Amino acid sequence: MSSLKDFKIKQGFDYDLLKTNRIYISQLAVDGALEIDNYLRQQDTNFGNVKELAEILGEYQLKVTDDAITGPNFPYLTLWRAVNQGSNKTLVNLEDLAMEMRLLRLELNDIPANPQRLEDMRDWLVNMSQVFASDERVYYRPRLVIFQNKIS
Repeated sequence: MSSLKDFKIKQGFDYDLLKTNRIYISQLAVDGALEIDNYLRQQDTNFGNVKELAEILGEYQLKVTDDAITGPNFPYLTLWRAVNQGSNKTLVNLEDLAMEMRLLRLELNDIPANPQRLEDMRDWLVNMSQVFASDERVYYRPRLVIFQNKIS
């Protein structure tokens, strides 16, 4: 269990809701990047946040046969943007996203066994964190402004 998960649960948050929250996933990704950086500097070997992120992606893994995003309220489109922005790949359909989710999970679960990929994964996790945090601000900030205007 990651320290972020422990902290949020102690505060009374419902973990089932946290797993699909863009800000929580963003924080997991940046904390995972810090774990990798600490490992590269030979300071820490704990990868709790990286493993939790891999577990969440595994739980919400798309199937190759999926042709629509239905069911759980996981931010698949945000993940889609993170993959497109963080690499030279261009996802065309849900089958591509399903494959990228599997590859990402494999790489996360392979940390730290593959030292050649650690710096790339650290950079990708930072990018993923930025995309998830940005999407949260873009999608939820306008609603707050509208709500504040109604109060005044």
